[in-house]
Amino acid sequence: MQIAPGQPAQRTTSTAQAKELYLVDGASDVDLYDKPEYVAPAVERPDAFFDKHLAAA
Repeated sequence: MQIAPGQPAQRTTSTAQAKELYLVDGASDVDLYDKPEYVAPAVERPDAFFDKHLAAA
């Protein structure tokens, strides 16, 4: 399955737990530590994901 950078790929496992893979276009793993243009979207996405999925728990 091909995933475009910046687009989430939601999956459901056999345990029915929501998962999301998010690629930050142009960022390496090291960029996600200290480059604001990459850190901001990398932090916002899981924050929204957790708000959505943990609020129901």
